[in-house]
Parts: sequence; C-alpha cells; structure tokens
Amino acid sequence: MDVITAAILAIAIPFVFAAVAPALSRANPKLQGWFATVGILISAVLVAGITPAVLKAAKPITASYAWIPQAGVHFALYLDGLSILLALIASGFGFLALLYSVDDMAHEHGLGRYYMWMLMFIGSMLGLVLAGDLLLMFIFWEMTSLTSYGLIGFYKERREDVSAALKAFVLTHVGGIFLLFGIFVVYLNTGSFLFEDIAASGFPAGKEFWAGVAIASFLVGAVAKSVQFPMHNWLPSATVAPSAVTALLHAAAMVKAGVYLVARMYTLFPEFMAASWHLVVVLIGAVTMVVGVMNALVQTDLKRLLAYHTISQIGYMITALGLGTTLGVAAGLFHCVNHAVFKGCLFLCAGALIYATGSRSLDDYGGLARNMPVTAFALIVAAASISGIPPFNGFVSKWLIYSAAIDAGYAWAAVVAMFVSAMTLASFVKVVHSTLFGSQPKQLRDVKEVPLTMQVALVILALTCIIFGVVPKLPLIIIGPAAAALVPGSITATYFGVITEVGVWVPTVATLLILIGVIVGLLLYYAGMRTAPETPTAEKRLPFIGGEDIDPDEMIFSSHHMFTAVKSSLKPFYGFADRGGMDFVDYGLAGVIENACNAFRKTHTGTLRMYVLWCLITLVVLASVLLWWS
Repeated sequence: MDVITAAILAIAIPFVFAAVAPALSRANPKLQGWFATVGILISAVLVAGITPAVLKAAKPITASYAWIPQAGVHFALYLDGLSILLALIASGFGFLALLYSVDDMAHEHGLGRYYMWMLMFIGSMLGLVLAGDLLLMFIFWEMTSLTSYGLIGFYKERREDVSAALKAFVLTHVGGIFLLFGIFVVYLNTGSFLFEDIAASGFPAGKEFWAGVAIASFLVGAVAKSVQFPMHNWLPSATVAPSAVTALLHAAAMVKAGVYLVARMYTLFPEFMAASWHLVVVLIGAVTMVVGVMNALVQTDLKRLLAYHTISQIGYMITALGLGTTLGVAAGLFHCVNHAVFKGCLFLCAGALIYATGSRSLDDYGGLARNMPVTAFALIVAAASISGIPPFNGFVSKWLIYSAAIDAGYAWAAVVAMFVSAMTLASFVKVVHSTLFGSQPKQLRDVKEVPLTMQVALVILALTCIIFGVVPKLPLIIIGPAAAALVPGSITATYFGVITEVGVWVPTVATLLILIGVIVGLLLYYAGMRTAPETPTAEKRLPFIGGEDIDPDEMIFSSHHMFTAVKSSLKPFYGFADRGGMDFVDYGLAGVIENACNAFRKTHTGTLRMYVLWCLITLVVLASVLLWWS
C-alpha cells in the first residue's frame, strides 16, 4: 500500500466506523467500546506505517485530486514531519482514550452517539493535520468544533453541559471565521489554496500588507482553538464532558489544532519570520502561561484545575513556536508531544478518581494511594512531568524551551516560563497531597482500583513520561526533521542527551544519580526504622486537642490551606476570576447564538441545525468580504 492511499484510509476509517456506531447502540456497552477502539487502532497503525517513508522523503509527499475544479478546490494531502507528528498524537492518544472508555463509559446511556462523535472527532483531527488544501483543512477544522460540541454536551439533559458546549462552539467558530477570512486573503493574492503552491510562490511583491492580514487572521483562529488568552475561557467549562473526552480534547487533539496552525504558518508565510510577529506570538504565549497557572493554583475542582494547566502548557508551546528558531520550534513540538502524554495521563487519572469516588473535588479525597496504587503511580509520574522535574519528559522539553528562549534573545520569556513551572509544581503538590496522602475520609475506606482497561491506558502514558525523559532521542527522531522542515537548522541529540548553544542535558547520567540518591535515602530510612522506639499506642496517635472529643476527620488539611495566602495577596485578579472573568463576553456571544438557534428550532440541543445556521452566518460574512474586495 502506498503512502497516499494509507493516509486517505487513516482519515476515512474513523468516519466509516462512526457511521456504524449508532447502529450498535443496543449492543453490549463494552462491545460498542471495543468496536470503536479497533477502528482507531487501525488508523493509528496506518499512520505509524507511513511515518518512516514520510521522514525519509527529501520533500513533503503530496497528492491532489480535483474536488471543485471551478473554484480551484482540491482534496489534497501534504505529508511532512509536522503533519505526521500531529497525526501520530491524535490517532495514538485517540486509541488510548477509547480503550479507557470501554469500562469508564460502560454504565452510560447513549453510547452509540458517544462513540460516533469520538470517532468523527479523531477522523476530523487526522484530516486537519494531513490536509494539503486550505479549504479542506478549514472543513476539518470546523468539523472538530462541531464534534466537540456533541462531546462536551454529551449529557444533554444537563443545562450546564449544553451551555458549556455552546460556549466552546461559539468561541472556536469566532476564530474559525477569522481563519476563513485569512484563507480567502491568501487565495485572492496567490491564486491557490494548495499548500505546495503557496509555499512555492508566496505573496507577490507589494502585497506585504495582505500577507500581514492573513497572518493576523490565522493567529486569531489559532488563539481561539488553542485556548490562548483572552479566548481561553471555554476550556475550563468544557470539563463537564466525560473524562476520556476531556483528555482527548484538552491534551491530544482539539487544543493542538491551533499549535499545528502556528507551526504550519512557517511553511505558508515567509513573512512570518519577521521579528515583529515573533514578539507578538511570544507575548501571547507568555501572558497565557501566567494567567493559566495562576487560575489553576486556586482550583479545588480537579478537572478545572487540569484545564487551566492545559491553557498554561499550551502557552509554553506557543511561546516556543514564536521564537522563530529551529531549536524553538523543536522545543515547542517536543512539549506538544509531552503534553499529550502527561496531561492525557493526568486527565485519565482524574477520571479514575471520579470513577472510584464519584467526586471531582480535591477536598473529598485523601489517602487513596493505598487503595489505588496504579492510579497513584501514574498520577505522581505525570504530576512530576508537567512540573518539570527531571528525569521525566516534561523537564526535557521545558529545558529546551528555556534554552531556545535565551538563545533567541528572549531571556525574559525563559524567566516567565521558569516561574510558571514553579507555580505548576506548587499546584500539583496540592493535588498529590489532597488525593493520595493525608487523612482518608471514612466514605473512601472501601474504594478500589479502576478496571484493567483504564489501568492499561494510565500505565502506558506514565511509562512514556519516563522513557521520553530518559531517552529524549526517541521522540526527537520525528520532532527534529519536523522542526528543520519549518525553520532550516539542526538539533544535536544522541541516546545519551541533547546539546544546545546554552548547555547540555545528559538524562542518562542524571537518572543514574537520582536512582542512587533514592536508594541511599531508602536505606537510611529503613536503618532508622530499625532503631526507632516501639510503636505508639492508639491513644498516643490521637491529636492533642485540649481534652475535647473531636473526630480526627475534622483535622484534615484541605486544599484551601495551600492557596489562601496567594489568593488574598492577589485579591483583584482572583476577584475578577470569581466573578466570571471573561465569561461575560463569552456567554454574551453564546446567548446571541442560542437565541437565534431557539428561533431556528425550539430546542437549543439541535447540533446539526445550529451548525447549518452558523454556516449561513459565515457565508454572509464571506460574501460581504468578497463584494468589498471586488
């Protein structure tokens, strides 16, 4: 099978399985889950199968089939290191998310609809990153928003869920309109929608202004999709979705579409190499990092906390991509891969805790490490990784981002990134303590580990955090060529470490030293235990409370104690956030669309009808633009 055929099948198979999924809605719930999982596994295998050929090719592998010849629209594919990297992330994590869903969603109703949306979403994401025509890319771009609306609002009987879905729909489609405007600006100046034509010819001389307009429009689309400030607020609200959905949307797919678009702009626009654009992108990423992590620090809802960390970590990627150097782009793409792994693991760990306890609040947990050892292992590893602790994968990509920022003359961005990493660590100290250690509430004494399919996904992701941290050369085999194709240059990496202009990171030596330290620490601990006094009686273990009879459960150290000082010190910032932050704008726009949808159909849950209405609005806007242009 040739590369192009395999790529087309990888995109098509999820849609074929999605068409069949509703017909199986009365079948055994786990059978439905395994059916969807096999479909995405086939796509993932096809993508993995074509990866060596794409990386070996001297130039991007392209194919173009006339679709609407009169308008110059093609069904075209553009396969290079960047597209294959994002396709591997989407299909690989899509497989793990569906595997996790087999048991996690087995008790839910409407699984035919759930698996249909999941399969269509993954297929749309694959189409988006493999497309070689701007209009085809935009169609898949919009389909990811449509399918995410169905997934976020899966529990359609709950008003909160439908409102969150509508909010995400509106904000991502506002960005979509800007993207579509930019696409038509490109077409009217270059005469083509095809990536290879645009990359070869570029904007004609004297059209620099319109190139700037196109870049700005693309950036707005990327900011909305990848939850950058100030269009970030839809993501925390979207945590009402099932756990596997939040993991897929927040970690591996939906939010990565904007990251892909920013990286792809290096292919399409030579003007994007200007220092002024780099500064704009770096500023967007840096501000988003800080806003995201400071909001995450004060959350007690576990999934909302993770959502704000997604916002912050995407800020790292955007900052790195904005540096405009090979090392910067490589660091951003490496963090993109790592984020899919550690944040996907964290969201699935959150899902496991919710599955076992029925609660999302950190204050309802405690002492679960003994009850759920596999989840505890995965959570600790992923938390250490996102916090940038060596030798896990998150440290490597963050270290590369710091190095790239300093090397590119943005030392202040490296300082901001380091501060954000410290705040991330503080946030996850709270998470790990509140969930796994401390006093255990009475109602959690009988909690058990989650089913095997859920454990498998957690273990695979946790081990990947370790492997990619200890041997960063493995992901850099794909990331290096992808970055070099966008910004010419090279990355020096061996199986023992990575070398940059700023310094050298040798993870194998560091890992060995860490292991020796851990072993010595354990030996000292057990040696001290042997000489410890006899075990105290039960009475001596009770807290000293002045003679009063108080339940020890009342003495629990809650998550609030870990951020009250910070919240009081930054009262204006958190006061604005507590009042809804940017929600007054987001929900205002959503309300306008909702009222229009209610007029179009009595219930606002009509996804397809709402999408048709939005398309009509978009066409009116575009028609106005084209008339103005002519």
